[in-house]
Amino acid sequence: MAPESFKSSNVSSKTAAKHLDDLFDAADPAVGVDLDDFRRFLDHLPIAVIIALKSVQGEPRIVYGNASFEALTGLTVEQLMGSTWSILDVFRHEDSPGITLGQALLSKDDFVGVFQAEQPKHMLVEAYAGVIQDEQSREKYRIAALVDVTERARADREEFARQIRDKDLLLKEIQHRVKNNLQLITALIRLEARTVHAEDKATLDRLAGRIEALHFLYDALSNDPAGPISAITSVKLRQV
Repeated sequence: MAPESFKSSNVSSKTAAKHLDDLFDAADPAVGVDLDDFRRFLDHLPIAVIIALKSVQGEPRIVYGNASFEALTGLTVEQLMGSTWSILDVFRHEDSPGITLGQALLSKDDFVGVFQAEQPKHMLVEAYAGVIQDEQSREKYRIAALVDVTERARADREEFARQIRDKDLLLKEIQHRVKNNLQLITALIRLEARTVHAEDKATLDRLAGRIEALHFLYDALSNDPAGPISAITSVKLRQV
């Protein structure tokens, strides 16, 4: 039976992320889960964790399940030991019911998806996966972590996603207006330069060139913040 502290598997997203980071950081790639202290670390995580050993032939076999996993799913350690990931097929992808959790864990790492089950009770979990490698950098163990998000209504999560989309649209609109304003300022300066003396015209042309370079740079960063600056933009910046 799970300890009293594990009766509820619901943890905040921030806390869950911290526990998951600790979990994968603690995994020694050379020795995996053979260490007693690593097992004790897993035993006290308030997140459901199971580990499967990759076999030379056949499917990986589950070799460990912590108390939080038992509290969440009702599956005992005895039921888990030696089973394949298919024991988790009661969980199905929230948006694609044809995909089971057992199938997804065989092929995905990091965030696997949101899965739901109706037996033995209604559950909604976020699934994560990671690999522990041996000394030859080959997969030795696969860790699966399930974060219980049942109490977070789907409507709340969809509302959050909608707010993110709205903010993204607003940001794009602001970016569009900034680019237009930079173009307008450049055009006004060049127009003014046509009516002034030669010395002032040169000064205004340089100012217009600098603002135009900022426009090119802003446009490049808006389209691809992580991508390389185009050759045209690079030339414009060198002219500043």
